[in-house]
Amino acid sequence: MSIRYPETVVVLVTAHGQALYKNDGTTGELVNFRVPDGMSMTILNAVPLGVCNLFGAEQSDQFAQRLIQQSKTDPRLNTDRVAFINSLIPQLKEFATKNIDEYIKPTYSSLNIHDKDTKVDPDELIDINYNRQFDNNFSILSKNSGDEVMNKKYSRNNLSEKNTSVWDFKISVLNARSYPDLMQEITTRTTSKTKTLDSIVSLSEIVNYLQGKGVKNIVFLDLSCSPVTIIKSKQPTNLNDIDTDSDDEIEEMDPRGTRQVRRAQIKKQKLEEEANQKAGRIQNKKQTQRKRRSQTKKHSQRRRRTRTKRKRRSVNKV
Repeated sequence: MSIRYPETVVVLVTAHGQALYKNDGTTGELVNFRVPDGMSMTILNAVPLGVCNLFGAEQSDQFAQRLIQQSKTDPRLNTDRVAFINSLIPQLKEFATKNIDEYIKPTYSSLNIHDKDTKVDPDELIDINYNRQFDNNFSILSKNSGDEVMNKKYSRNNLSEKNTSVWDFKISVLNARSYPDLMQEITTRTTSKTKTLDSIVSLSEIVNYLQGKGVKNIVFLDLSCSPVTIIKSKQPTNLNDIDTDSDDEIEEMDPRGTRQVRRAQIKKQKLEEEANQKAGRIQNKKQTQRKRRSQTKKHSQRRRRTRTKRKRRSVNKV
């Protein structure tokens, strides 16, 4: 049976995430795509580039349940989607703070180790970065038709991860009937080496799929990790071909390169936010001016009508 989606959908990502960095040997850039015509996206990134999110299955379940209820009752989902997402961030920060206080801080005596220190174990570096980048977590992006969006890849091993919890390791539409899992709806495939069934999908595929279902606005809550993978030799046409079985040369970006890309991305996002705020202020100013002109026009019309009535009364008295 075909799934019906509302015009504005709430999508929660709890699968594995991966940012892709294209490198032709001389220059490099993140793999992006453009928002299709007639669509908008409001995106929450739980962590910045190069950082893994440490949310557990129980936290994913709690957040999903809260999101389902709020999607039914909060009018801001249709009127102010940034405000809608902002109202959810305190709970996410509470989860993150709890993970740091109960696990990371007791485990590591020093959280100030710089991630260029080669003596730091990679697993330890994941935890240390999660703590260090806390202030850059939970950024919100507003994107309209034609705007560029980072084309992350999402994955899940269906044998070991699909049934971990009700809402973990999924890409769920939480305001559609039966809460469809887009990883299941869009694509599944079998890798040639391991013969294990994996689901792999890119953000652009998710957007195009939803557009085909009549969706116009996407509220995209991305709780996945964001390690950066370098793709060498060719620009892939299908992100499902990017894996260790393909002809692409891939490798995980080193900590130094990740820091540089993350700084550039954070700077770009801040510039976009400032530009959006400036555009918003200009728009508000124009609306205020139009309102004042309208009020002035109405006031002038009332004064003219009042003067006309007075003249008529004077004439009648005479």
